[in-house]
Amino acid sequence: MAGKLVLVNNAARSMFGLSQSDAGRPFRDLEMSYRPVELRSLVEQASAERRVVRLTGVERPVEGQLPQYLDIQAGPLFDHGDRMLGVALTFEDVTCYQRLQLDLQRINQEMESANEDLQAAHEELEPPTRNCSPATRSWRRPTRNSSRPTRNWRP
Repeated sequence: MAGKLVLVNNAARSMFGLSQSDAGRPFRDLEMSYRPVELRSLVEQASAERRVVRLTGVERPVEGQLPQYLDIQAGPLFDHGDRMLGVALTFEDVTCYQRLQLDLQRINQEMESANEDLQAAHEELEPPTRNCSPATRSWRRPTRNSSRPTRNWRP
């Protein structure tokens, strides 16, 4: 069954519009092999390297809705003799986490903007200082022996 779809669970059937009759078809002929992302190269990489390969945050357009975000994992399957049988594809819907991340970024940007506005307003409202240049006035630090600070102003 090299290069063919062998098994599909109900969630994948629903997500990708597959049917029972798609089992046994060449994977390259299925829309899911290239949409939302090129999966054939991911399967080939997992097979060649004999290790799990992951893609995270893959955007999948959904007609009439906001996009869906998926983490995709391609993992090689071996028999007891370490012979490769195929590659399992796993799709995890991470849409809610992605949307929370986008909301967090938006809120952080709004907070930065509000902070800048507050700083600008503070600078506008801050009373001007009169003749407070270092040459005209100074403040002397209190000595260790005194119980309270002494201020010595010099004109």
